[in-house]
Amino acid sequence: MSSYSVPAIKAQMGSTAYFQTVMRVSELVQSVAAAMDFPEFETFMAHEKMQRPISEERVEREIVPYLTNSPDRFFGSIIVLAYKPGKFDFESVSDLSGARFKGKSYEGKETQLGVLTIDGGQLFALDGQHRLHALRTVTKGDKTPRLKLPITGDYKDAVANDQLSVIFLQFESVQKARRIFNKVNRYAKPT
Repeated sequence: MSSYSVPAIKAQMGSTAYFQTVMRVSELVQSVAAAMDFPEFETFMAHEKMQRPISEERVEREIVPYLTNSPDRFFGSIIVLAYKPGKFDFESVSDLSGARFKGKSYEGKETQLGVLTIDGGQLFALDGQHRLHALRTVTKGDKTPRLKLPITGDYKDAVANDQLSVIFLQFESVQKARRIFNKVNRYAKPT
């Protein structure tokens, strides 16, 4: 992955710092992959997979048509883990030589608002792999990869410019990443 900077809101929940951002679909599908796409996950997670296999049929029969046919399409945030980046830095507005917002509603927010820069490493969807795969399918071709269904719909060409909510986490340990994945997917099929 090359260097990427994105406007972000810094937040903390428990011991986990995270960054809420917005990315265009075209950027997301080029820079983020599924966990199973990285060979190193086979070795250190051999006994307990962090991700379940992608259901190609569900993606191709349900999610792709939803994206291409719905003017009201909407997804919740995709959670992305930055795995061993060379740089994972947040520069807040307050870091900019005393820059301050004007207006009462902005008071005290300067340390939470800024720009997140990620350089190097690998990005993968800790949560949202089916949505990511559907977005990639819509933007990369005219037929679905497995079932060879035609990708049509009034909004097919608009999907690449959609903006999605993306939450970035920095990799700390396999155990922590696995715990987060299992909690956010609590009601999904077990891994």
